[in-house]
Amino acid sequence: MTEKTGSLNEERWFAEKTLDYLLHKSQVVLLLLAPSGEIIYANTYARALLNRDTDGVHISEFLITGSWNDSLLADWTSGDVTPIMNIRTHDDLPRTLYITVYPTDAGYLIFGHSDSEELHRLSKEVLGLNRELGILTRELQVRNRELAELNRMKNQFLGMAAHDLRSPLSLILNYTEFLMEDLQDNLSDEHREFLQTIITSALDMKQVIADFLDVSIIESGHLMLNPGPISFETLMQELLRKTGLSAERRSIRITWKTEGEMPTLYVDVGKIGQVLANLVHNAIEYSPDQGEIEILGQRTDTGIVFMVQDHGSGISKEKQDKLFSEFSGTSMKKKNGERSIGLGLIISRKIVEAHGGSMFVESTPDVGSKFGFILPDSVIWSENKDIQIQQPDSGKV
Repeated sequence: MTEKTGSLNEERWFAEKTLDYLLHKSQVVLLLLAPSGEIIYANTYARALLNRDTDGVHISEFLITGSWNDSLLADWTSGDVTPIMNIRTHDDLPRTLYITVYPTDAGYLIFGHSDSEELHRLSKEVLGLNRELGILTRELQVRNRELAELNRMKNQFLGMAAHDLRSPLSLILNYTEFLMEDLQDNLSDEHREFLQTIITSALDMKQVIADFLDVSIIESGHLMLNPGPISFETLMQELLRKTGLSAERRSIRITWKTEGEMPTLYVDVGKIGQVLANLVHNAIEYSPDQGEIEILGQRTDTGIVFMVQDHGSGISKEKQDKLFSEFSGTSMKKKNGERSIGLGLIISRKIVEAHGGSMFVESTPDVGSKFGFILPDSVIWSENKDIQIQQPDSGKV
């Protein structure tokens, strides 16, 4: 911690303690009045002195002399002399308070005390705290601007790096696939395995690059949805087409079913398909060879549920809480022992949230995991209904 940061923390601690004292422990009347004179807030001492609920009560009900008008306000805020407010307390006895009045955006902030010197001291403290708060606010604004600029530069770098990596990666894939096809009769099993490893690794890197591009698009606020109608069966057919080859290589069986009748959905087909493919690919990666993955579609009271279940290594409760967090560093162990940064899950969460839904995970170590998401009933297609899909604001992944 730097010396400046430590100083700011000490000032913030002092300000919080002083404010707590004024609101709850001091014997100083603190009132926030609306411009029309209604009491918006009264501190603990003021409520005890008046012995009643003061919210919304007009200050005139407690004044013995004078009434709430422009003339009274002019006297209180002139600064020529210390203003006096004569009030009637809970025991129907008069009490004279020396007050200080501060005009605010909400109305008027009034400090009152029986001892004028004590009031003067507290008023000076409040003014000092207000100045310190102003300094802290300005420093916070500067830091927020700096963070926003760093975030913009990060997004720009992600986009540029992803674009620059695509071309050489495409060449690697194309030439390796050419060698596999052109020399297939002359390759030993070992050499064929080497080339296949290059292709698999290049495809994995291609997905990482696509994820980086998605992150830069989402964080820049440019994630746009293009919704259209699609049936659950069509979604599943397209999903199996995308993921079938990866599952076949590991002899993993993928099945899907519905519980009850699934309605036609009105969603961004490409992006919801991306979410489902990501969940299934993750299930494949963390499942044992010759394992099984089940996909479930269900309409419930809470919405449309999609769930992908595997029987892999599972995830601890501690890691489950961080899976969808922004770059939390959470990783899981794949079948081949590699580690994953989980960009796909973060991107999936943003896509689902843009549709008004939410994601969930249930997992038991050494048993398996269930990943899924819930979409609201508003995504159900109806020819007679103008369905609006939420377009996300600019936000952080």
